[in-house]
Amino acid sequence: MGAVAEIWDPQKPLDEQLEEALKKASAVDTRDELGAMRKGRLMAAKVAKRVIAEATASGAICVLRKPFDAEALLAGLRQANVV
Repeated sequence: MGAVAEIWDPQKPLDEQLEEALKKASAVDTRDELGAMRKGRLMAAKVAKRVIAEATASGAICVLRKPFDAEALLAGLRQANVV
């Protein structure tokens, strides 16, 4: 939720608006793509995709993008035979 996606109503309770925003939040960080669509972060999406492609091509076992959960991290560590 790093980019401005909506403006909250100052007349409504903040806790209710936060709950609604959290329900709509994606588990995948899409700020780079959102910024590129809005012409705000033109290079960020390209750089992020290139970094992932280069990491994968050079043998990275997994690439984690924020936010990631503990299970995703553990899965990568298991794949690498670290845990």
